Amino acid sequence: MAAVAARHAGAVDAAGAFPAAAMAAAREQQLLSAAVPRALGGDGASLVELVAMGQQLGAACASTAMVLAMHHIQVALLARPGMGVPALEAHLERVVTEQRLIASVTSGRGRSAASRDAAEVWLPSRSSGSASRRRSGIPITSPTSAQAGPLTA
Repeated sequence: MAAVAARHAGAVDAAGAFPAAAMAAAREQQLLSAAVPRALGGDGASLVELVAMGQQLGAACASTAMVLAMHHIQVALLARPGMGVPALEAHLERVVTEQRLIASVTSGRGRSAASRDAAEVWLPSRSSGSASRRRSGIPITSPTSAQAGPLTA
């Protein structure tokens, strides 16, 4: 994946684009499930392992490393409180089986390639501030994914 990222880094940076080719390679190598707990089918990678991955990718393409690091942060935020919460566990299992990219809606403006391809987005409620055991939040399903229902508790 680092080789793919490096090959496209210049064009990605010049255009300020989403690193689509590198993220496709990440999906093929099942790197999007690296931080998902083993109990849910992921690799259960440690923080040290995720940092090492980020360092290697960062040397090849900083944009790819950032996207993957942000994804792993979101996975970790779901995994820790989500163990034992069926809806969150099911969502993380889909990260494993579908190699879904999880992005924060607070990290950019406008629609990106990631948001156009996203099957669903789950926004935390204002009262909880995060995906929590209370499972309060607002599910949003994109119009391009009619068969993929929103995350529900």
